[in-house]
Amino acid sequence: MQPWSGHDRRRRCRPRWVLILLAGLPAFQLAAELTPSEARGKQIYHEGSSPAGSDITAVIGDAGTEVSAAIMPCGSCHGADGRGRPEGGVSPSDLTWPALTKPYRVERADGRQHPPYTQRLLVRAITMGLDPAGNSLHVAMPRYRLTHQDVGDLVAYLKRLDSDLDPGLTDTSITLATQLPRDGALESLGGAIEAILQAYFDDLNQRGGIYSRQIDLRVMPAPVAAEDRVSTLRSELQSDEVFALVGTFLPGAEQEITDLVEDMRVPLVGPFTQHPQLGFPLNPYVFYLLPGLEDLGRAMVGHATEEGADRTAVVVDSQSRFEPAAEAILDRLAELDRDANIQSNNLKLELNGLDPAHLGERPDHIFLLANGEQQTAFFQQAAAASWYPRVFLPGSLLGRETFDAPAGFDQRIHLAFPTLPGNQAAASTEAYRDLAVRYSLPTRHVTAQIATLASARVLVEGLKRSGRELSRRRLVEALEGLSEFDNGLTPLVSYGPNRRVGVNGTYMLALDLTRQRLMSASGWVESN
Repeated sequence: MQPWSGHDRRRRCRPRWVLILLAGLPAFQLAAELTPSEARGKQIYHEGSSPAGSDITAVIGDAGTEVSAAIMPCGSCHGADGRGRPEGGVSPSDLTWPALTKPYRVERADGRQHPPYTQRLLVRAITMGLDPAGNSLHVAMPRYRLTHQDVGDLVAYLKRLDSDLDPGLTDTSITLATQLPRDGALESLGGAIEAILQAYFDDLNQRGGIYSRQIDLRVMPAPVAAEDRVSTLRSELQSDEVFALVGTFLPGAEQEITDLVEDMRVPLVGPFTQHPQLGFPLNPYVFYLLPGLEDLGRAMVGHATEEGADRTAVVVDSQSRFEPAAEAILDRLAELDRDANIQSNNLKLELNGLDPAHLGERPDHIFLLANGEQQTAFFQQAAAASWYPRVFLPGSLLGRETFDAPAGFDQRIHLAFPTLPGNQAAASTEAYRDLAVRYSLPTRHVTAQIATLASARVLVEGLKRSGRELSRRRLVEALEGLSEFDNGLTPLVSYGPNRRVGVNGTYMLALDLTRQRLMSASGWVESN
């Protein structure tokens, strides 16, 4: 299957009758991009801040209390669509231009009447708090102090407010997209993820969609080269209407892709990565479902300390991508040492050239950050020195080499999984089993499919909580408000203004080398 095949076909072969019908479509589907003035006004309306950097002050009530307009932007009361919704005994006015300029007298809720607004009268209302008849507006309506440039931009945006829907959104559809591998070693993974997304959204559409809107899922190819992935995604987001992204493949381009979606203000839910970008200030548009290696490392420390150990070490291979996780583990160990008022005995050892026979006092616990052959090298060197410490390993690094570890490591290798792996999770999740049977889902990459389905259900919950008047801004706010949300597939998901990882902890499983299986080693362990 070629990526975007149906979409491309529609673009190349759109029949003439479709082009004729376009003339009759509602204005919201034909709305042009905002002008620079309208775009500046949009920021003022939603955020209460000036793109020019000038101060905007809101003056409140008869006492003339002054606060920053960022605390009381227009959209906070009148809504993203400008139509206003009664709340707390206050009925904000409809600010859409057709409502403001009705060619007949308007009767307010208090019985007063006024003629239509003009641009000049609207500026007066915003800055002086007077309606077109000279009556004072409701006491809850602030008067705003802003420059001529800013008020002109705000009015320009109010004229467009009723037709300013976010990209990928119509009255009948929401366009979502994902970027997944289409070839190479990860082709089957990409196919499995696409299959679960298609099944879930097809099922959702058959049940009526979200507030009568159908989900249109588009799948973008993820080129092998990281730089090509970024340019492909940028091109598609610029040329096609996409409301939000779900389950997108990030490895190798984490910073570049998350910067891109922030610049374009496209919400991204449940991206695939072992390295979430969580530097402050947090990216407001990216919501990770599962913790990365750094948070898993901190959770492993919590589990290891319950086992008790006098001496620990982090063994890391030469790949720099494991360095942040190694530092996170060492930092957490140091924190625990300070809390216990003891001297740290924690080490960081390079796997390359490591000789257990010359370690002196050997660590009791090892946090191993290595893949494949380097895992094998560590286990063989340790066994040759008759050294069998407890080994703690992120579950994402589990491979055939781990199962081939020497017998002395039986049940001494503990793995961190933020979700139960593979068939264990599939057997206990009705939501996945139902879709797997009805849509004949691939039997490979079950763990990835379950994580993807969980991310999609989180996104859909955010869409539902956003309400009928959907926008990207409302979606971000709705997701930030999720607290202990049960998606039926993973531990409870919580986000917030300062939290962008929904599941913050891990299950710990021990490797039974004799039976070649995983077994529970502890209950749920929090990352912090």
